Amino acid sequence: MTTPLRGGRARRIHVLPEELISEMSEVARREAPLEACGVLLGDSSGSRIRTVEQMAGRNIESEWPHERYRLAPEDFLAAERSARCRGLEVVGFWHSHPRAPARPSARDRETAWEGYSYVIVSLAREAPVEVKSWRLSEGAFCEEEIQSAL
Repeated sequence: MTTPLRGGRARRIHVLPEELISEMSEVARREAPLEACGVLLGDSSGSRIRTVEQMAGRNIESEWPHERYRLAPEDFLAAERSARCRGLEVVGFWHSHPRAPARPSARDRETAWEGYSYVIVSLAREAPVEVKSWRLSEGAFCEEEIQSAL
């Protein structure tokens, strides 16, 4: 079920429905040229993450909002409460790169937490948007395979 990566690590699968990708892309376009951001709710088991909902949040980065994001803490707490009430969990976060590819930046690496998926929506090309999922593991980002359904 998992694809081995260099170094013997198994590639994780991130089940991310097309409708959620569309929602995130829509928010990213609306917020451009600033970075948009949000929280991913779902469940995870073994090498599979399943996102069932995204909750857009506010980017409160004040110095470089065109190139960085900082999710409002109250938006994270609201998402966490919502997930818990419905038997879900926070499985990750998403943000947009208005002018850069869907690869984590050095700043993304500095602020990431291990154990979560990080979906990046890139608007750098006219169409289609580029969407990739990443996970921080042992200090390095590994790309997760996105599947739209099981």
